[in-house]
Amino acid sequence: MALHPAFGPHLAGTTAVDARLAFAGTLVQTAAGGARPGIVSGAPTLVTSRADKYVDVAGFTAALSRGAADGVSFIANDGTVQVEIASAPAANSRYDVVWVRQRDSVTAQAPDADNQAVFGVTPGNASATPNLANTLAVIPRGALPLASVLVPAGATTTNGMTIGQIAPFAAPAGSPIQYRSIADMNADASQLLIGTDAVTLDTMARYRLGKTSAATPVKTWARLGRNVIGYGMEATGGAIAPSGGLSAVYGSRTFDVLTNGDLHAHVTIWTRGAANGIVGSILFFIDGVQYAADGQRGRIHTHGASGQAVFEADMTVPLPPGSHGVALRIAVDGGTAAIEHWDVTFNYAIQY
Repeated sequence: MALHPAFGPHLAGTTAVDARLAFAGTLVQTAAGGARPGIVSGAPTLVTSRADKYVDVAGFTAALSRGAADGVSFIANDGTVQVEIASAPAANSRYDVVWVRQRDSVTAQAPDADNQAVFGVTPGNASATPNLANTLAVIPRGALPLASVLVPAGATTTNGMTIGQIAPFAAPAGSPIQYRSIADMNADASQLLIGTDAVTLDTMARYRLGKTSAATPVKTWARLGRNVIGYGMEATGGAIAPSGGLSAVYGSRTFDVLTNGDLHAHVTIWTRGAANGIVGSILFFIDGVQYAADGQRGRIHTHGASGQAVFEADMTVPLPPGSHGVALRIAVDGGTAAIEHWDVTFNYAIQY
């Protein structure tokens, strides 16, 4: 198994740079005008630990670039390769970065002495608070980062280190870019063109990059579709007896909201009891602020005789971007009936 030289060296009648600039048009572009480098194909987990001082790098193909003026080279690793991690520091920890790079002796962008395809590791500085960004800032030009390795003091094998998969993904022009998480996607927004599509692998949700209408527009992602974040919770057993002030509280759930939209909540309560039923209230709390259900229906007042009565309530509250906590409180004021069962479902929907 071996790492092969990138496609795009000297061809008859076409220079290497000519070829690379042409290849760049096949990939999603950045705001700076060049192609976005990254993994084209390969396992989501490319770099793994071992019982020695090496890491395993799995097979992949990738697009490499030294900038818009240099175009893109495609490179392939056809099987697992071992890459050595330097000895651990005596004290504190450091972040190392494992990368792949195509050396190039003819490029005008920081030329090399040869044309070898290489793996490498850039070691970070040992610190009580190691900083990955500092190590990423000094990897060689044109290198594609594959993984971060947090090397603790005294570690002798890589299976005693923490490995993070940080390789970006390349995407064909017109296709969505894959991101491992919303956080990764948000961090990349400023580097992309308005209208770029993306998909997050942790949620398999689809997004499109737009911008706010403020005096100084800010790029922001909008999730495509409706009811795009849904959470549900159901409580069974443990009936709520009709004694004043007794309540059931639904613990806080966090919603990470990327763009303006509405939070919808729907509560269903089943009761069983005498004709005078049950009196109580349903209250919602968003970020600690109390809301009643829509249409003044936040008051429970059911009659069940000897059968079962059902009460339902809904709430819709607009939410701005950010992280929000939601909670439900059901209070029973009195009466002879009891709440037999209740459930609540929260859904967040982006409006278009």
